[in-house]
Amino acid sequence: MSEGELFRKSIRDLLQDGRELSAGAIAEALNVRRPRLSHHLAVLLHRRDIHCRPAGPNRFYSLPVTARKDTNGRPAPKERPKTPASPFRAALKRIAQEKGLQGQFTDPPEDS
Repeated sequence: MSEGELFRKSIRDLLQDGRELSAGAIAEALNVRRPRLSHHLAVLLHRRDIHCRPAGPNRFYSLPVTARKDTNGRPAPKERPKTPASPFRAALKRIAQEKGLQGQFTDPPEDS
């Protein structure tokens, strides 16, 4: 692994526990100058390995939920698994199709 990749891994490790840190806080924690950090943050942003949230003149960086790991080093679970469609809804769709009412039955919007 190259030196740059090792440095970017240390940035990801710093953000691992769901932390959201400013560039200044990351630079201080890793004891690096801001220009070097800015370059590596740009690479991580381009690869979508991290998220950036602007807040006034500051930018706060965090990992996407899918990139976080639990305490055993495994990927963290998704925020909320999708619930399977209910058998009742499936039966309604089937009946609507049989009666020729396809365009009149719509699913309610899903929770986000």
